[in-house]
Amino acid sequence: AMVGHSFTGEEFGPSQRHHGATFVVDAVFFGADLDSTQCLIDVVLAEEALRSAVGPLHYQDLDTFQRWKGVNTTMETVARAIWDDVATLLQARHEKHIKFLRIEIKESDIASAYFEGPTLSYLKEQVLLLDIDGCLYNPATGIEAQIVKKIETVCETFGVDVELVEKLYRDYGSTYEGLVKQIKINDLQKAQFYEGYRGIDYSALSASSSSLTPSGMSPNLNLQQLLESVSCSIVVVSNSPSFHVEQVLCSLGVSHVVAHTITPDNSHSSFPCKTNPLFYASLYEKYSPEYFSFTLVDDSLRNLEFAKSLGIEGIHLDYSNKFTVSHALAAFLDVIPLPAVWRFSFEKYLEAMNELYSQVLNIDTFSQVTSFLKSTASPPHILEIGAGVGVQCERMLNSGIPLGHYVAVEREASLFERMVLRVQELGGVETPLPEQSSFISKRFTLPERPDFVVELRCMDFFETPLDSFDLVIASSFSDLVHPVTLFNALSAIAPEAHFYFPITFAGTTAMSPAFEGTDSIPSDSHVFDEYHQSLIEVQGQHLDLGFFESVLEEKGGKLLSKGSSQVVVNAPKHLEGWRSMMYFVGLGVQARLSNLDFPAWISHRMSHKPDIIIDNVDYFGQLPKSSVEVAVETLSYLEFVGPSQVVVKTEEFPHPGRGEVLVRAVASLISSGTELKVFKGLFDTSEPIDEVFEKKKWGYPLRYGYSLVGIVESLGANVSEEWKGKVVFTFSPHSSCVVVPVESLLVVPSAIRPADAVYLPSLETALHLVHDAHPRLGEEVAVFGQGLIGLLVVALLSQTGARVTTFDPIAARRSLSVKLGADASLPPSQSTKKFDIVMEVSGNPKALQSAIDSAVYGGRLVVGSWYGQEVRLNLGLSFHRSHLELVISQVSRISANQTDRWTKERRFGVVWQQLKQLRPSVLMTTSRHPLEEGQKAFEAIAHGEAMAIEFRY
Repeated sequence: AMVGHSFTGEEFGPSQRHHGATFVVDAVFFGADLDSTQCLIDVVLAEEALRSAVGPLHYQDLDTFQRWKGVNTTMETVARAIWDDVATLLQARHEKHIKFLRIEIKESDIASAYFEGPTLSYLKEQVLLLDIDGCLYNPATGIEAQIVKKIETVCETFGVDVELVEKLYRDYGSTYEGLVKQIKINDLQKAQFYEGYRGIDYSALSASSSSLTPSGMSPNLNLQQLLESVSCSIVVVSNSPSFHVEQVLCSLGVSHVVAHTITPDNSHSSFPCKTNPLFYASLYEKYSPEYFSFTLVDDSLRNLEFAKSLGIEGIHLDYSNKFTVSHALAAFLDVIPLPAVWRFSFEKYLEAMNELYSQVLNIDTFSQVTSFLKSTASPPHILEIGAGVGVQCERMLNSGIPLGHYVAVEREASLFERMVLRVQELGGVETPLPEQSSFISKRFTLPERPDFVVELRCMDFFETPLDSFDLVIASSFSDLVHPVTLFNALSAIAPEAHFYFPITFAGTTAMSPAFEGTDSIPSDSHVFDEYHQSLIEVQGQHLDLGFFESVLEEKGGKLLSKGSSQVVVNAPKHLEGWRSMMYFVGLGVQARLSNLDFPAWISHRMSHKPDIIIDNVDYFGQLPKSSVEVAVETLSYLEFVGPSQVVVKTEEFPHPGRGEVLVRAVASLISSGTELKVFKGLFDTSEPIDEVFEKKKWGYPLRYGYSLVGIVESLGANVSEEWKGKVVFTFSPHSSCVVVPVESLLVVPSAIRPADAVYLPSLETALHLVHDAHPRLGEEVAVFGQGLIGLLVVALLSQTGARVTTFDPIAARRSLSVKLGADASLPPSQSTKKFDIVMEVSGNPKALQSAIDSAVYGGRLVVGSWYGQEVRLNLGLSFHRSHLELVISQVSRISANQTDRWTKERRFGVVWQQLKQLRPSVLMTTSRHPLEEGQKAFEAIAHGEAMAIEFRY
């Protein structure tokens, strides 16, 4: 384009005068995928789009253009204007697969400028249409099965049998539509049909909505976050009646994100379904197609096909092929491709990545493995867990090391079949197994390696029977299992065997070249920080290698060697692996960056295809001795037998009954409040131990404690297999094993260590106290007592904006109080000031008097202590006139004035978040002891020598 223009401003020098310029304009189009013709964009359309934007500028004086009145038409300004025009044309032509556009202008070899950005903002405003049944919840919940049964029952009253009901659904996409059009049911029968939805049990939705505990102890943050991350309007469209839709949304906790619902009974007087244009009439009244575009997410292909005929885009949700609502929403947000474009395959991903892994294994670590195998007295016996598609087996075969029996265990049937094929391709000849097994197993010999017998097993590695294995291999696997669970299980299967864990993810991912982001688009580092956090919180991975190594040491194992094994995934060389990694990132981060344009980041990285760099570590060591041999016969527990006296006893190993599980303890915490009172004998024998957990009276001998974390080891009848191996919290006494009802358990989020999880009751107590205190921004708060509860109260109060002063006679506690957020911490003798809120949590009756005396007129006194004895107070005329608000705070129940808003489940959710943030074990755990040192531990607490003591099992 040859143009004329002038600039305003002394900095432009001679260019302030009218002058000519020749612009060479280039347009670069980016997209994540090709179209059906294997092109990104038709070159004719691309040229047309660019010419339509540049042509009007040719031989024109830019100073005369209204759009640039008062604006210097620099190359930057013109590049942005051309970009706007081209992007608008792409929108008009529905070129939605073009995700990113760059316009570059060159005036000379040294003068150029470009403008680039995502094109999505130029589309019509979007509206997301979501189906309910079989879409927002998994069909495995059984809700749909109930609906089908009830529909069949209602249809029987119309004289329509089950076979015809199924045919009507197939032919019309809706049983109701078929009844209306073919059976010609009357208005009364229409009403009866939808009344058939009454009486559905929706409890499975609440249970399945839990992200922290399968028993439904906390809300489904995942579904809520996913829907909240959708910035456009969400409209629920369903062939079910409105009362059913409302109940489902309420049960899932997502009613607040839905802008509008359309159902047959609220869309039109004729009760139309989704295959009837009238169904969408109310949608178009609210959202004009002139200004809005629509995308329907539905599990019915028939509904999607009909919607397409109306100009509504569609995403087919298919739980049977693992394309769930999470995947559908990610595809809608353009952070993963639709299956029609590219479908993720776990098998292909493993094939691609294992090829990469084999090239980057740490040579020094592997050489130690081979040296060990060569040193064994007989051909080594090897177990590989999480064997995938058999790459490690092939590598060991090709290593030239003398080998004996190689057992490869893989749980996923599809991967197991791939592994079988791989061994057959290596020349494996299947031979009969020596005995029948309860799991799928195949045995192979290799004619070229008569010393090598390969046995492939399709089973969970937890079920592997005890054997004399020399080496256990787990490639790219150990971060998927909690370290305590992993080493407990392996030491039971192969006690004191050596282990080789190559490609253990170190929790660091980057891209090269890196993208630093913009004001609206996140940087690579920001995205991968969120991705790693998602792996921890949602996928349950364990990325803290320091913790991994410490657990190995605590269990008595040995780390003999470790070395880096960095993986570089190059898109041209390893496209399947690269696309799979981007797929994982898209799913993991989609709901975590709602304040930034994450889809634009995906588009940018998909178009530039930088290398993905993954840091890993290869481990070689020796497993601990088995911790199960004694435990299968007896367990140890701590018992209070008299004032200031505890003993450790043993009893026969228990077995879980119906609805129960056996939890093997990892850690438990001594409560320096209630437990200390029990240790000292300061309790009232006429009172129940607890209003919620234990109704019997206080008295010796007594098993007591309520802060135990462990691993579910065995299950009773009617308990889902999903519980096995989970790290859980239980309000149970100090014991090496406990049997408890499964519904009483809380699953410990994977981001929280057991050493911190044992603080859950203490932090819940602190949160309850803070809720009862209800501090306002700027209020002065005093906390008397800086023991365990008092310090946790301070940590929470510091987040409220209140000014906090604490009192405690022990200097070390006062110092820790300031570290946790207190503005000042003083000896009790210096309590001369008056405070808006005074909290007494010391357990000392004298401190209660000081607390009363320190409250302002009309102040609030919160008493959280249990004194365990008669308390004498001066409640004279000053107290009588003080108009104090007295709050007695006890954690067992939600306070009466909060029950409309708070539940125990909601409170546990906050406590988990705070445990993750505060990590109390770092500052507060004074020491760790085996249970056998129980007397010593309680004496240290009683003498004020320890803040908190943890028992390790």
